[in-house]
Amino acid sequence: MGGVIYTDLDRLTASEFHKVSLGLKPSGHLHLGTALTFLQGMMVISKNPTASLDVAVMDLDLDFQRGKDFVSYSHKPYTVNGYTLFKDYIADESRLLLHGLADYFGVDPLRIRVSQFSGITSHPQFQRYLTDLFGSVAGRTLLKKTIVPGKRKTKDLLAPICDGCGHSSNKPPKFKGEEGLELQTHCYNQKCSVDEYAVKLTQPGKVNIFYLVDPIRDMIPDKEGKVVDLHIFGGDYGIPYDTSGLPKAERVSKLMSALSDRAPTIYVGPTLTKGDVKIGKSKGNGYTIGELRERFPNWIERSHSLLMDNPSQKKLDLSVLGQKYFS
Repeated sequence: MGGVIYTDLDRLTASEFHKVSLGLKPSGHLHLGTALTFLQGMMVISKNPTASLDVAVMDLDLDFQRGKDFVSYSHKPYTVNGYTLFKDYIADESRLLLHGLADYFGVDPLRIRVSQFSGITSHPQFQRYLTDLFGSVAGRTLLKKTIVPGKRKTKDLLAPICDGCGHSSNKPPKFKGEEGLELQTHCYNQKCSVDEYAVKLTQPGKVNIFYLVDPIRDMIPDKEGKVVDLHIFGGDYGIPYDTSGLPKAERVSKLMSALSDRAPTIYVGPTLTKGDVKIGKSKGNGYTIGELRERFPNWIERSHSLLMDNPSQKKLDLSVLGQKYFS
């Protein structure tokens, strides 16, 4: 296992994978780009009757505290259809989307699992990986070589969450304690009474982790001892990251391969754009899942055709393709 495959759908579906993983950190409503990523995962497990698909939805504080605005992702309200928080709506919307795809491909929905990231943080193996990475010189050196080259420090990858208001701090924590596994920082939320606070690195649900590090969850064995053998990323993970020019997917792959000999293969799907601008969940420049359901009853079939007709295209521009597939 290990390595990165870039937008080669024929190779992806010709290979046999048993446990497929996706991660989701939505800043807005799910859209066609999300659907295509989910669809590629479903195409893989539909080829293997014993394969499963795991989707982890980020539910911890997504944005560090900035200025005076402290309504970040985990606290974003959503009062439609009985929901209170947006993060819970997104988790249920993901399940609905995945079950629709499963029905199209004839996949048993029981082979699909949607979980929230905070639940993974209590697993002993996940906590060991955190300790190995941030609690040792070797681990921090590995992070510097793979995830944070340059002037950034490994502590920049961690954001302790305040007990008082539930927001993460925008100031990198200080490592405290005999083993350096206690994270100390300040809460800058002017509406919170807490000033300085500290949490344990491995304290479940209390530390937000940089998005290029949290895929280490893939190497946590399930009840049957199986680990993920394929992780699917969206197209932006194939884009060079910072001045070194190494794509995000390869950084993640190098990190996981150094931690375990059971690191998954990584697949990077196409980037979906509109007029050379990447479609984003919060940009409003692409079809949302709701719009697809309403306007195109056969949107799954059309999305599937889009992928099958463009199996090796790294960039798909809806300004051109929309006339063929969604008109």
